[in-house]
Amino acid sequence: MMFGGMSAASFRRMATWGEGYIAGALPISTIEPMFAAARQAWRDAKRDGDPRLVAMAYFVFGDVERGRSNIRDYYDAAGDEFANAQAQSVHAGADAIRAAVDSFKATGADELILHPAVADIDEVEMLADVVLG
Repeated sequence: MMFGGMSAASFRRMATWGEGYIAGALPISTIEPMFAAARQAWRDAKRDGDPRLVAMAYFVFGDVERGRSNIRDYYDAAGDEFANAQAQSVHAGADAIRAAVDSFKATGADELILHPAVADIDEVEMLADVVLG
């Protein structure tokens, strides 16, 4: 079972009962300290090995503004500041997606879940071409 959250209690739950930690679709600078907290909680719980670390990110190839608008709309209930930040965090284009994959790998993420920001199956095919070569 994977656990998410940002409180000390969520990291303790992950370390006690979980297999690892899953971060929300947040900027890498926000996720790095969460991964560090997950690792520390794992050590504090005297668990063997390391927790599984999973991150999520949004991507778009085609209509960048539509993709960002979709993400902004999705997070609108969380308030303008957060919704706008989420919209701006959408990785747009092949170079940005490769950079995101490399950045998350550098944090020690075991897995990166990439969510398309537009409902277009071609986006998934383009993603496969970029990340799978």
